Amino acid sequence: MKRPGIDLGRDVDVLLGVVLGLTLALLVLPVSLPASARPRGVLACGEAAAVERRLGERHGEAPVWRGLLADGRLAVLYQSPAGRWTLVAIIPGGPACIVALGEAGAVLAPPMPGKGS
Repeated sequence: MKRPGIDLGRDVDVLLGVVLGLTLALLVLPVSLPASARPRGVLACGEAAAVERRLGERHGEAPVWRGLLADGRLAVLYQSPAGRWTLVAIIPGGPACIVALGEAGAVLAPPMPGKGS
């Protein structure tokens, strides 16, 4: 039964846009600063392979999403089967920095081709 004013496809697209927008806003923070000058949003930095290995070994997290930022950094979202997640920004040839983490994460279905902007 369709309720008036509710368009599930549109609502999911809007929610996905908001989530991605907030995620990208966190990643825009400069992460190449020394620890004492790093913004609050950057939790830790290290070599990319070591960060990924540690997330897998300690927390059971694996990469579930990757995307390039306008400034050339790579954003990677790691998630465990239990829903724990970590967002990492990687500077090419430089460090991988954890910019956010949390629990109760769920990977949403990708947008359908031709949908959204």
